[in-house]
Amino acid sequence: MTTEPPPSTRLRFRHAMGPALVIVAIVCANAAYIFRLTDPDPLGPRGGVAASIEPSRLPGQRTIDPNNGFLTQAVGREAARQVVHGHAPLWNSFEGVGWPLVASPQSAALFPPTLLNLLPNGLFFETLLLECIAGLASYSLVRRLRVHPVAAVIVGVAFGLNGTFAWLQNGAMLPIAFVPLILLGVERAWERAATNRRGGWVTIAVASALAVIAGFPETVYISGFLIAVWTVWRFAVSAREHRARFVGKIVAGVSAGLLLAAPLILPFADYLRHADAGLHASGIGNRTLDVAALPTTFGLPYALGPIFAFGSQTGPIAQVWGNVGGFVSASVVLLMVVGLFGTRHRGLRFVLAGWIAVCAGKSFGPRFVVATVNLIPGMTSVAFYRYMTPSLELAAIVLSGLALDDILRHRVRRPLFVIAGAATLTWIWLAHRVAVNAAGHTPGVPRYLNLATFEAAAVVAVIVASAGWLRGRALPIAISAVIIADVLVMFAIPTLSAPRRVTVDAASAWWLGAHAGVQRYFTFGPIGPNYGSYFGIASAAANDVPLPKPWSRWLRRSLGPHVDAGAF
Repeated sequence: MTTEPPPSTRLRFRHAMGPALVIVAIVCANAAYIFRLTDPDPLGPRGGVAASIEPSRLPGQRTIDPNNGFLTQAVGREAARQVVHGHAPLWNSFEGVGWPLVASPQSAALFPPTLLNLLPNGLFFETLLLECIAGLASYSLVRRLRVHPVAAVIVGVAFGLNGTFAWLQNGAMLPIAFVPLILLGVERAWERAATNRRGGWVTIAVASALAVIAGFPETVYISGFLIAVWTVWRFAVSAREHRARFVGKIVAGVSAGLLLAAPLILPFADYLRHADAGLHASGIGNRTLDVAALPTTFGLPYALGPIFAFGSQTGPIAQVWGNVGGFVSASVVLLMVVGLFGTRHRGLRFVLAGWIAVCAGKSFGPRFVVATVNLIPGMTSVAFYRYMTPSLELAAIVLSGLALDDILRHRVRRPLFVIAGAATLTWIWLAHRVAVNAAGHTPGVPRYLNLATFEAAAVVAVIVASAGWLRGRALPIAISAVIIADVLVMFAIPTLSAPRRVTVDAASAWWLGAHAGVQRYFTFGPIGPNYGSYFGIASAAANDVPLPKPWSRWLRRSLGPHVDAGAF
C-alpha cells in the first residue's frame, strides 16, 4: 500500500521543479567544460604559459575578448589573494608602477565570486555560478508576472545562457546576473506597495550593490535605463493611492544599494580625477556597428562562422567579432514578433520593444538616433554598441516569455503565427544576404552560413507549426524542446572552439619571480599581459582601463605619442 505525499510536499516539489530544470539546462550547456571535453581555462592561452595546446573541435576561439584572462582571471586572482590573506585589496603593485586595485572597477576586487579565481579553473566556476543566478533571477521575474511555468523555465534557460555569457566572459558579464534580480525587486516593491505591506526594497538594495561591485560600469549604466523604464511602467499602472509608497520603496532600495556599494563607488570616483580613460574620454559613444553585425546580433549568431574562425585579423569579419557583445537566437526573434501583439501587460510589451528599438538604433544608426541618445549625460563615454547586449537580450527574452505565455494559454490565433513566421523568415533571408556580402569569398564561411540559415529557418517553421496546430500536452513539450535546443546549441558552439587539452608550463614565470628581486620585467611573451599579478611578479606591462595619468603621460613622452598605454 502506497501513501501520497501531503499537499504541502507536492506544492514544494512543484515550486522547485522550475528552478531545478533551469539549473539542469545550464549545466548541460556547459557539458563540454564539465566533462573536460574542452578546456575553458584562459591561463595557458591568455597567460602565455602553454607548453602545448591540442586543437579545438571547432575552429575559432571560445571568447571574443582576451580580457577574460588579462583582467578577470589575472587581476581578479591578485584581488582574491589579498582578501583571503586578510588585506583590503587597495593596491596592485605588480603592474606598471603600481596603481589602485579596488578603485579600478574591472578588478572586481570586492565582488564575492571573484574569490573563485583562487581555485584551479576558477573563472569557469565563477561564470557557471553567474549563469545560474541569471537563470533563476529571470525565471523568478517572469513568474512574478504570472507567466506560465513552462514559459518561465524557457525564459530562465534563455537568459542564463544568453549571448553575452556565450561570447564575452570578461568583466562585462559579471553584473549581468543582477539586472533581472533588480527588476525582481521592483516587482516585489510594486506588489507590496499595492497591498500596503512593508518591505520589498531589500532585493533592490542587495542586487544593485552586487551589480555595481561586480565592477563593469558600462554594463550597469546601460542596463540601468531598462530598469528605469520598467520602473516607470510599474509606476504608471499603479493606483494613485499606492504610487507614493511604491516610489518610497524604490528610493530606499536604490539608496541602500549605493551605500552598500560605496566602498567601490567612492574610490573609483576619486581615481577618475587622476586617471586616463583612454577611448572612453574621446567619444567612443559615437561609434556604431557595421551592418554586417546585424545577422550575428539578431537570429544568425554564427552566420560568419565561429568566433574569429575565418578571415584576416583586420578584415570585415574580424571587425564584426571585435565589436559585438552578444546575440538573440532565431527562436527569440520569432517570439519577439508574436509578443508585440499580446494584450496582457500591454504597456510592458511596448517598453521592452521600445528598448530593443533604442538599442538597435543607437548601435547601428541612423546617425540622428545616435546623436539623440548621446544627449544623455555619460552616453558618449560608453561603448553602447557592445555593452547594450545584456539589456537587449533580457528585454527580448522577457518579451518572448510573454509571447510563450500567450501561446501556451491559447491566446494567439493561427493567422498571427503565420504572419510572425513569415516576417521572421523574411528577416532570416535578408540577414543571410547581408552575411553573404560581408563574407565575400572568405573560405569556410559559406558552409557555416548555410547551416546557420537552415537551423534558424527550421526552428521558426517548427515553432509556428507547433503553436498553430498542436493542442494539449503536446504543445508545451514541442515548443519547449525546440526553443531550449536552439538556445543550448547557440551557447554550446563556442565551448567546442575551446582547446581540447592545454598543458601549462609556468616554470619560466616561477623562475622569474624567484630572481627578479626589486626589478620589473617587460616581455612580449611568454607571460601574458597582467599575468604578473597572477604569478605575483612585478611587471612593467599593463592592460587596463582606466590607468593613472602620470603613467600614461610618461609612456607617451618616453616611447612616442601613439603608444597605447591601456594595452602596454
